[in-house]
Amino acid sequence: MGTIKVEPLKVSIAGTLRNLPGYVLEVGAADRDLVIWAEAAGKVVATFTDPAIQGAYKGSITYKLDEIPVTAGSVAVKCKIRGYDLQTINQAVSLASNMPGGTIAGVDINFENIEPIRRDLRVVVTSTMPEDGKPASFKAGQTARVFLRQGGKDIVPYVDVVCVNYRAEAYFSGVITGYDLNVYAVNMNEGYYQILSDAFKVQEDGNSAFTFNVQLKN
Repeated sequence: MGTIKVEPLKVSIAGTLRNLPGYVLEVGAADRDLVIWAEAAGKVVATFTDPAIQGAYKGSITYKLDEIPVTAGSVAVKCKIRGYDLQTINQAVSLASNMPGGTIAGVDINFENIEPIRRDLRVVVTSTMPEDGKPASFKAGQTARVFLRQGGKDIVPYVDVVCVNYRAEAYFSGVITGYDLNVYAVNMNEGYYQILSDAFKVQEDGNSAFTFNVQLKN
């Protein structure tokens, strides 16, 4: 006699991540580090990873978790996006056994009131070394104006710092983590000394200020 294999009934869960900030949506999907999953009794039963930037529309990303066995009874739906703590979208989604192959929709989360992971940023502005016939780019008593930018736009007010011993430090509080930023600094006394840094990311983990160094050049 043959063996009859009975497949468990399965359903899907769909929803939307609403009001995500532009800097999350503007990066490519591969850099967004977005994962959504359903788990039952601590075990992951379905996973969604954002496949393409086309999934973003007017500040939102839609998702669908497929092939969830109804035998799980109920599942918790969670998500992790780079720059944010782990979020529970819904703690207990009930799986109805009378709708095999159907979709449970409307399991949404609104990021409008969810704070991203933030960290203080310390920017160290240094001078070039003074040499014969070539003065230092940042002398004692001179002022440097330091800007923090994302996508070419200033995201916080600039900071003015005064040089002591060929260096100065600018502090920015509560900077977003995990996404590309640039520092632009200019010597306000001799404006031809300036620097626009390469893109860098403030790391999520760490209790102290994240340090980034720039050197004013001609």
